[in-house]
Amino acid sequence: MMETKNIRIFSFYIPEGKNEVYRAQVFDRIGQFVDYATANDAVLLHENEKGIYGEKAKECRELMDAFSGEHFKAIFDFANFVQAGQDTLEAYELLKDSIAYVHVKDALAANGNVVPAGMGDGNVADILKRLFENGYEGFLSLEPHLFNFSGFAGLEKGKDAIAEGETKVLSGFEAFSLAHESLLRLLEKM
Repeated sequence: MMETKNIRIFSFYIPEGKNEVYRAQVFDRIGQFVDYATANDAVLLHENEKGIYGEKAKECRELMDAFSGEHFKAIFDFANFVQAGQDTLEAYELLKDSIAYVHVKDALAANGNVVPAGMGDGNVADILKRLFENGYEGFLSLEPHLFNFSGFAGLEKGKDAIAEGETKVLSGFEAFSLAHESLLRLLEKM
């Protein structure tokens, strides 16, 4: 109906610490999704969402090892990895050959707050640079989850100022503009 081949998906929410209990069921269901995508010439893009089987790089790699190909690829979301306690550089190294889509948002490891790209602990600039140096031809999608943004006045001072700064509630337009400007600054520096 939407005339797109690309469909963002998540695996399944798993009770904490129960990945191994549900692994076979997750793989069976994802396998059914991939079979359907193959039969319908669609591409499933798996996002590393918090709380699912695949919130961490190891599980994402397992899914990619089992299903990666023309109809199943990875989304790399910096902030989700940070919020799940996953080192993003390690995640990139494990998933770089499967990444077809990048969600551009960053987060602070200390509290999980989403911040503009490059102002958190997601190693956004370094990973984007590596992606492009390795021939990345996918796309970037801004996710400006900055509506209650701490440190608005401290943007030029870096992430420490953001973590301790005042809070401003942003409109959707302000959040998107801030996310867009932050991404453009990172890309210009590259």
